[in-house]
Amino acid sequence: MAKTFEESLLLQPDPRLPCTFTNIHFLAGPNPAKPISLTVNRVSSSRRFNVLSVDVRQEGRPMCFVTCTFMAADPWKGKAMQHASARAVGSPRISPRITIDVNHDDLSLGRRHHSGPFMAFQRLPLMKKPEHTIAPIACHITPAITSHDPFIHVLGVLSLSDYHVLDFPPSAHGIPFGLAPIGQPVKNTTESHLKFFTSLNHTIHFERNHGFRADQVMYVQVTSPWASNGRAVMNTKIFTGQENLVATCVQEAYYILKDNAESATGSKL
Repeated sequence: MAKTFEESLLLQPDPRLPCTFTNIHFLAGPNPAKPISLTVNRVSSSRRFNVLSVDVRQEGRPMCFVTCTFMAADPWKGKAMQHASARAVGSPRISPRITIDVNHDDLSLGRRHHSGPFMAFQRLPLMKKPEHTIAPIACHITPAITSHDPFIHVLGVLSLSDYHVLDFPPSAHGIPFGLAPIGQPVKNTTESHLKFFTSLNHTIHFERNHGFRADQVMYVQVTSPWASNGRAVMNTKIFTGQENLVATCVQEAYYILKDNAESATGSKL
């Protein structure tokens, strides 16, 4: 029995088939102290594509439902369109020597022993653009990953794509949510104006499956096209330190604000 979703991905139909698409619907919050069961089903199989579904349960209750697409890694033959998004103009420069001051992960809270690997992330100053706000984040997996298998680093990027993205809508609206303000020491925590927040669903498209390491500094760029009625949608681009686009993500989250919640930017709540 696998214990994590990442382990279920290791059950991919063929190691030569890199993961290109993963979609997760979160249905309930699991208890990390209890075992989780995963049932992996083959939805379809062809010469170029394989699709799997993963039913994740705890004590018989559904926790989340996952679909994964794997595409043959054979070199592309024939003509093909090519373009790739670049990092936002004016975004902070990062390098493998950047200091990641924040070492925080939701799974580590309340634990006495480090059971990693976890993500270390540093939220960088928001970029105010005429058409939208961009939240840049520098992050990496810690401790260092001993494996050189590209697929293991794909799993690392999957981990980097989630938790810290959830704080962007509150940050854009100036709503404290518990973490220290951007640019301040991690110990300067704030009183959260949120009763509760969680992911509803998360989709990640991998544009490349090799040529990067998840334990080296990567750059995450987050925007949000919409928020209302307790929900918000985030669009994410994940780049290597060399600015190569690795993955694009869409995440929907659910937020319940406290009755006395206030916006530091004057947003109407």
